[in-house]
Amino acid sequence: MSLVAITLLGACTMLRLAYNNVDAVVRVMAQDYFDLWSEDSTDLRVHIARLHEWHRREELPKYAALLQGAAEKFADGLTAADVVWLTGQGRERYRALVVRAADEAAPLLARLGPDHHAALAKKIAENNAKFAKEFLGDDLREREKARVKKLAGYIEDWTGPLSAAQQARVVAAVRAFPRLQELQLASRQARQQELLALLQRHRTAAELAPALRAYFTDWESRRGSEYGRMATEWEAQLTAMLVDLGGSLSTEQRSRAIKRALQFVADFRSLSG
Repeated sequence: MSLVAITLLGACTMLRLAYNNVDAVVRVMAQDYFDLWSEDSTDLRVHIARLHEWHRREELPKYAALLQGAAEKFADGLTAADVVWLTGQGRERYRALVVRAADEAAPLLARLGPDHHAALAKKIAENNAKFAKEFLGDDLREREKARVKKLAGYIEDWTGPLSAAQQARVVAAVRAFPRLQELQLASRQARQQELLALLQRHRTAAELAPALRAYFTDWESRRGSEYGRMATEWEAQLTAMLVDLGGSLSTEQRSRAIKRALQFVADFRSLSG
């Protein structure tokens, strides 16, 4: 979750357009995952629109405050405490969103039947196969390159191109990270089966909503002791790398990161109305 500290909504260069059209994007995703294409989507539209309006009104001002604080910390020089703070803030915003989303989704999900559950299981299997191909292939060098490319890309979204020394620091960090991809895949597969069983077991919205809230907010306690230990180690190493890189940023890179954060602040405030 330390990646919250460098991504937030990082890759979105057309934030206003994307956010204002997120209803349609979420609707298409829901229809794709549950094979709802031939069914009336009126209720789906209503619940997504209501969630979107709540998020615009309640959450975007908090995102703006979060990024304003991040910009100030970037200006002063990034510390481990800053990364921990930003990660914690990201977790809080995630929990707020999934709790609200669970309540909006429960009336719809409770009505789904075996065909919809089968469609979800098929989509989950496709996503897992894609993850395994990208991060668990037999070619260890290619696996490492994929992880370096992904992490460096997140960082460069904020700083612009990294120097050769900074790239080397990212490579060294990736090589030192605990190899938890196998455990990560096994954990997500177990969690996905748990979600399928949950949807099949709870047939009313009143039953399903609290079960969904618990499922999406208690994920850390359910990932197993070994995976939890390695994930904690990975997060600590990532934090150390971000602090090192923060200290090595050029004036131009630091200014770019601050400018990007402040642009998000302005966008969030404008979008919140």
